[in-house]
Amino acid sequence: MFLKELLEGTTVAGDYPQADICDIVYDSRKARPGTAFVCMKGETTDGHKYAKSAYDLGCRVFVAEEALSLPDDAIVLMSENTRRDLAQMSINFFGHPADELKMIGITGTKGKTSITYILRSALENCGIKTGVIGTIGAFYGDKKIPTVNTTPESYELQKILREMAEMTEKYSYEITAVEEPDRRAAYAEAVLHALPEWFGIPESTAAYIAESRRQPFWAALHGDEVWGFIALQETSPAAVELAVMGVRPEMHRSGMGRALFDAAHAWAKAAGYRMMQVKTVREGCYPCYDRTNAFYRSLGFAPLECFPTLWGERNPCMVYVMEL
Repeated sequence: MFLKELLEGTTVAGDYPQADICDIVYDSRKARPGTAFVCMKGETTDGHKYAKSAYDLGCRVFVAEEALSLPDDAIVLMSENTRRDLAQMSINFFGHPADELKMIGITGTKGKTSITYILRSALENCGIKTGVIGTIGAFYGDKKIPTVNTTPESYELQKILREMAEMTEKYSYEITAVEEPDRRAAYAEAVLHALPEWFGIPESTAAYIAESRRQPFWAALHGDEVWGFIALQETSPAAVELAVMGVRPEMHRSGMGRALFDAAHAWAKAAGYRMMQVKTVREGCYPCYDRTNAFYRSLGFAPLECFPTLWGERNPCMVYVMEL
């Protein structure tokens, strides 16, 4: 990034040389050629004292509140408040990541951490990918980003926000109807083979894949990669069954399953069906199917009847229904 772009919106005035900055540092030990060193005053030390150390490590651009005694090839830029300007420089350097995210701030004396994680759980249960930055670290999805201080310095904060924004982009997908039988089967095979807890019987899985070729079918696609799918099967002129669906494990609790269901539900309703049903293994048999039962209930399905031996005594079949 050019120095002029980096300093936009700061208190640093004047004409800047055409320097290309590869990073910002405020710890002299992290200085290297191409970095800009921001001298900040703290409670126990003063970054201005370490400017020469940063210079010796190759840094040539300095933002300071006081005059520095450095060789002539050093570029020293004067700031009214280096800590405040570090914040703006970090926003510029990482491309204004907060503009790409929805931000919620929680303040108070007690209970902030508890409320934060309760809110995160509620949002993710609604399918909203949620990150947290707090006293015990920063979290996004399954990733933990360590934080050195209770409150991250502005540079670390903007870096974390950028990583969160990029992870949001990484997990973006599109729900699309799939018409080609070969693509339907290929997508179903790719997803079901990633879910051995639910689809561990080869013969049954092969049947799901074969039947999906002729069923109304929607896929969640990230570029050319399939992350989830849903297929329907007509059971009567008035009713349709959620025949099979799957979402890759890394996308569980992302809202993808609900998004797939919403697409299928809208189609079924528009097609004139009045009821939808789905079958799964009864709750209380396997932890993975307990989650499946809870998911179907969250969609609005209601339990209708259990058939204890339809799939064998070890897999009692629970039927759920909903009105369209």
